[in-house]
Amino acid sequence: MTIYLQKEATVDELPKIYGAQQTIISLFFGLSTLVFGAIAEWNVQFAFYLAGGLLALSSVYLIFSRSRLNKRYLDVS
Repeated sequence: MTIYLQKEATVDELPKIYGAQQTIISLFFGLSTLVFGAIAEWNVQFAFYLAGGLLALSSVYLIFSRSRLNKRYLDVS
């Protein structure tokens, strides 16, 4: 995602974009920590299964959505 933003945004837009991106990431990290803490209090084994399932789903999504990305954004060199 960062590579796409770096190539499409102007130099003046980058600080605002990165600031918004980090704010959203921090918000979701805090909320997910609270939610998973509550789930772990209820049933730890379920929390681990849920985390593994979410990781597997994100992997499948990445595999299938990679073909839709423009080739220039996949070049890591």
